Amino acid sequence: VVLNNLDSLNLKDTDKEKVLDTLSQFVLIHNNDSINRNLIFKVADKYYYLSQYDKYQKLSKKVLELAIMEKDTIHIAKSLYFLGDYYDQKSKLDSAFSYYSQSEKLYERLNDSLNNGKVKLHKAGILFDAGNFAESETETVKALQILSKTKKNDLVYNCYNIIAISLKGLNDFKKSLDYFDLALKQLDKMEKENYPKESIIKSRITVYNNIGRVYEKMKNYQEAIHFYNKGIQTRNIKQDYPKSYAMLMDNLGYSKMKAGGYDDVEKLLLESLKIRDSLGIALGSVSSKINLGEYYLLQKDSTKGFAYLKEGYLASRKLKSSQHTIEALKLLMEYDFQNKSYYTNQYLKITDSVQQVERATRNKFARIAYETDQVEEKNVVLSKTITNVIIG
Repeated sequence: VVLNNLDSLNLKDTDKEKVLDTLSQFVLIHNNDSINRNLIFKVADKYYYLSQYDKYQKLSKKVLELAIMEKDTIHIAKSLYFLGDYYDQKSKLDSAFSYYSQSEKLYERLNDSLNNGKVKLHKAGILFDAGNFAESETETVKALQILSKTKKNDLVYNCYNIIAISLKGLNDFKKSLDYFDLALKQLDKMEKENYPKESIIKSRITVYNNIGRVYEKMKNYQEAIHFYNKGIQTRNIKQDYPKSYAMLMDNLGYSKMKAGGYDDVEKLLLESLKIRDSLGIALGSVSSKINLGEYYLLQKDSTKGFAYLKEGYLASRKLKSSQHTIEALKLLMEYDFQNKSYYTNQYLKITDSVQQVERATRNKFARIAYETDQVEEKNVVLSKTITNVIIG
């Protein structure tokens, strides 16, 4: 009862954690049956939403051990799924991909379409984060084929969104826009079916921003400006969704600058930077500084331009954001004539390094998928052998 009502209790997160610690000790000393294993999953889930990820992982590993002891395939699959979520949260993409792949194989054997589709969707997200856009699109299409037969419209929306951003990464802009259009229609459907209003608003803002980014890559800056403005016109966006507001302001300022209209660009970019700095959004601040650097250089104010660009460049190196580092270096190579050779060498080094990492990452995920298939095949052969021995 306490576990089910924990969220409604008027307690601080630290007090909720103490309650969970007590419940955790309680469930771990009880019998290893399906009821108790379900309770362990529930406690772990509450830890996750309190951002107590290490405690979440500890319980997930424990319930995996207990499920293996009882040969409970349903709970083995679920615990592997939970562990995938843990490593995904920790940005350990290869470990997350491995656990999701193992979970996926079990859900396929169990004919559990919903969880199989969800795991495939998680795998697609990891492949996208790793820059494997083609593989991400392929994996998401598999998830969509399964999830479109369920009534989970939010998951179908997620499929459309990941396919769209993967296609954007592959520079297939027309198809990307088609899938973003499907994503918006899916959000309209979810709104009619009374899905959480706040989630729909945030998702719609994200889609408008992503459509703007596609048009930006197509150099169709007027259309990009149109969609950034649509996002900014969301009611109370500045108060309720300041992170999204700052992102849209930065992108709007950039597109206006690229379109040759400088009237309010400085104001937009400075406001975005101010919000991002106040919220501690480090990568967002880097983006704002690089855009401000380019703006001031276009305005022939090289002192401010180089100051912002170099700040953005150094911060991007510190944060290990190769995308932002490359953006800053391109501009420094173009405008800083005195140090052109230095920045050119840096640019060549980092682009070569990024290509090597991308190749290694693609190979790593392909190897994990292969190894998971091999383990599955061995298990099937072993199972048949045991069956034959029993029959004999």
